[in-house]
Amino acid sequence: MDLVIVGAGGFAREIETWLPEVFPAETYRLKGFLGRATDSSPAVLADPCDYSPTASDRFILAIGDLDVRQNVIDSLESKGAQFINFVHPTSCIAPTTRIGRGAVIYPFAVTSNGAKVGNFVHLSLYASVGHDAATGDNCYLAPYATLNGEARIGDNVLVGSHVTVASRVTVGGNSRVSANSAVMRDAPEHSIVFGVPGKSAPRIEEA
Repeated sequence: MDLVIVGAGGFAREIETWLPEVFPAETYRLKGFLGRATDSSPAVLADPCDYSPTASDRFILAIGDLDVRQNVIDSLESKGAQFINFVHPTSCIAPTTRIGRGAVIYPFAVTSNGAKVGNFVHLSLYASVGHDAATGDNCYLAPYATLNGEARIGDNVLVGSHVTVASRVTVGGNSRVSANSAVMRDAPEHSIVFGVPGKSAPRIEEA
């Protein structure tokens, strides 16, 4: 099978570095990257929205911006793209964890008993999802972000570095949690959460 990394920035280069540790060379080969049309790297095959998948292609998502990557996912899947999971062998994944498609799980990330990781979720270095906690789809947990037991985050949520979401607390979809915050109470959808203890305010989204 041919591996296609969707993205051509720093995230994508990290995935490339760890590919040999995740996928055996005799089974998969790196075909190239999908990036912006202005990208001059010879390894960039095409703009993600212009690329036509082949039957042997398997895709790994490596775009950090949640809004951009949702558009790219929709475009590629509408053309039959098959996204696969990237789970580094140094991560610690409980056997009872449920992981959706297209997830990227970095070295030393942890998921505990009964955790649920949605589609196209990125767990960065040392990020953790506690027992019976759950993420929605298309979420990003930055390095050392922690969802404690039974915590919940909705779809399209970014959880910054060194954030703690307390047990049984819910963060609504399309929210952003600032680095080093402690989320001690529920936050509604479209919130920005910041501080210790975390305070939530309506998130102003770009038009």
